[in-house]
Amino acid sequence: MNVKLEQRNCGSILQYHINPNDPETFVAGELIEVFEDSFLIRSISPFGQWDGFALYPMSDLLAVEKDTVYLQYLVRLLTLRNQLPPPPPQRKKNGLETVLTYAQDNQRVVALELNKSGERNVIGYVTEQSESCIRIRQLSEFGQWDGSSYVKSSAVTRVYIGDTDTTCLELLSAQGIGQ
Repeated sequence: MNVKLEQRNCGSILQYHINPNDPETFVAGELIEVFEDSFLIRSISPFGQWDGFALYPMSDLLAVEKDTVYLQYLVRLLTLRNQLPPPPPQRKKNGLETVLTYAQDNQRVVALELNKSGERNVIGYVTEQSESCIRIRQLSEFGQWDGSSYVKSSAVTRVYIGDTDTTCLELLSAQGIGQ
């Protein structure tokens, strides 16, 4: 049996097991969009705060859980914190185009994982995109400009935007420190 997410599940807060090396671990968030080969969630931190968006390949999805005690805890914290969710990206023809267009239009930093590395390999601002290539104006870990990267679109396996790490880089890069 394949684990499958469906568009009708959008709006549900779920736990997503996406690490084949450690199937007990998971990420939590609200399902925003389901694409043919990926899914987009509005992430929730372990501290019950909205934590940006994450795009994952459908092939990484090992299991999905709903209505757990942990999810009830997160929803309660969101409510107690009066946390309003960030508005979702407008759906495009695929997940990658959806998040990259959102990032480019809103001047948000993205972190790209390449070839299932498990790392955030390229971090910065999207300056151009096509079906085959993405141009990123890179940032160092301290928010300093660090050249440009051209990334093959098919190499991107995960994308993070608006989370704590990328938001910190946005704040630092806006200050122009070390530019």
